[in-house]
Amino acid sequence: MWTGLWASALASVLLVLALRWIPPPTSSFMVQSGMRALAAEEDWAVRYQWTPIDHISPHAALAVIAAEDQRFPDHAGFDFVALQAVWRERQAGRPLRGASTISQQVAKNLFLWPGRSMLRKSLEAW
Repeated sequence: MWTGLWASALASVLLVLALRWIPPPTSSFMVQSGMRALAAEEDWAVRYQWTPIDHISPHAALAVIAAEDQRFPDHAGFDFVALQAVWRERQAGRPLRGASTISQQVAKNLFLWPGRSMLRKSLEAW
């Protein structure tokens, strides 16, 4: 059992490391969309064009970062300030809201699923 867990952990690390230099051929969200289309007997194909960051306006890249994760330069993948605020709001009975960083959103979009759960959040952290 432990051998399988270690192998899975190593495989995930190697995959993420490879994606540092290789554009992802697809994502979990694209595959899920395709599965829904195929279940509905619709045509489906992966359609996207990878664009290297040096081909994107630096202003556009900065705008995306500012819109999605204002404290991106100040954290190492987890925005503990936002997480604490969400935790306090939840304890006060307010509805749950997002506190995901860009890093967490990329992990979710590439490898996981869109639903909200502690399991998914734990896997994002890995």
